[in-house]
Amino acid sequence: MHELWKTVTSKLQVKLSTPAYKTFVSSTKPYSFEDGVLTLSVPSEFVRFWVKDRCEAVLQEIFQQELQ
Repeated sequence: MHELWKTVTSKLQVKLSTPAYKTFVSSTKPYSFEDGVLTLSVPSEFVRFWVKDRCEAVLQEIFQQELQ
Protein backbone atom coordinates (compact mmCIF):
# COMPACT_ATOMS: atom_id res chain seq x y z
CA MET A 1 0.00 0.00 0.00
CA HIS A 2 2.76 2.45 0.88
CA GLU A 3 4.60 1.92 -2.41
CA LEU A 4 1.36 2.53 -4.30
CA TRP A 5 0.77 5.69 -2.25
CA LYS A 6 4.29 6.91 -3.10
CA THR A 7 3.57 6.45 -6.79
CA VAL A 8 0.19 8.17 -6.55
CA THR A 9 1.52 11.14 -4.59
CA SER A 10 4.45 11.60 -6.95
CA LYS A 11 1.98 11.88 -9.83
CA LEU A 12 -0.23 14.20 -7.79
CA GLN A 13 2.75 16.39 -6.93
CA VAL A 14 3.14 17.23 -10.62
CA LYS A 15 -0.44 18.50 -10.73
CA LEU A 16 -0.23 20.74 -7.63
CA SER A 17 1.87 23.73 -6.70
CA THR A 18 4.81 22.93 -4.44
CA PRO A 19 3.36 24.86 -1.46
CA ALA A 20 -0.02 23.13 -1.82
CA TYR A 21 1.59 19.71 -2.03
CA LYS A 22 3.83 20.32 0.98
CA THR A 23 1.03 21.82 3.06
CA PHE A 24 -1.78 19.41 2.30
CA VAL A 25 -0.61 16.20 0.66
CA SER A 26 2.78 15.45 2.18
CA SER A 27 1.22 15.00 5.64
CA THR A 28 -1.53 12.72 4.30
CA LYS A 29 -1.01 8.97 4.63
CA PRO A 30 -2.97 5.92 3.47
CA TYR A 31 -4.95 4.39 6.32
CA SER A 32 -6.75 1.54 4.57
CA PHE A 33 -7.84 0.27 1.19
CA GLU A 34 -10.83 -2.06 1.31
CA ASP A 35 -13.43 -2.95 -1.31
CA GLY A 36 -12.00 -0.34 -3.67
CA VAL A 37 -12.26 2.47 -1.09
CA LEU A 38 -9.14 4.33 -0.02
CA THR A 39 -9.24 5.91 3.43
CA LEU A 40 -6.61 8.52 4.19
CA SER A 41 -5.20 9.65 7.50
CA VAL A 42 -4.95 13.44 7.65
CA PRO A 43 -3.66 15.77 10.36
CA SER A 44 -6.73 18.02 10.56
CA GLU A 45 -10.28 18.59 9.37
CA PHE A 46 -9.07 21.49 7.25
CA VAL A 47 -6.64 19.24 5.38
CA ARG A 48 -9.38 16.61 4.98
CA PHE A 49 -11.74 19.14 3.38
CA TRP A 50 -8.99 20.59 1.18
CA VAL A 51 -7.85 17.21 -0.12
CA LYS A 52 -11.42 16.03 -0.69
CA ASP A 53 -12.40 19.23 -2.48
CA ARG A 54 -9.31 19.69 -4.61
CA CYS A 55 -7.75 16.25 -5.04
CA GLU A 56 -10.44 13.59 -4.79
CA ALA A 57 -11.15 13.34 -8.52
CA VAL A 58 -7.50 13.30 -9.57
CA LEU A 59 -6.64 10.80 -6.80
CA GLN A 60 -9.37 8.50 -8.09
CA GLU A 61 -8.06 8.83 -11.63
CA ILE A 62 -4.46 8.11 -10.64
CA PHE A 63 -5.46 5.13 -8.48
CA GLN A 64 -7.53 3.64 -11.26
CA GLN A 65 -4.59 3.95 -13.66
CA GLU A 66 -2.18 2.37 -11.17
CA LEU A 67 -4.47 -0.54 -10.28
CA GLN A 68 -4.97 -1.62 -13.90
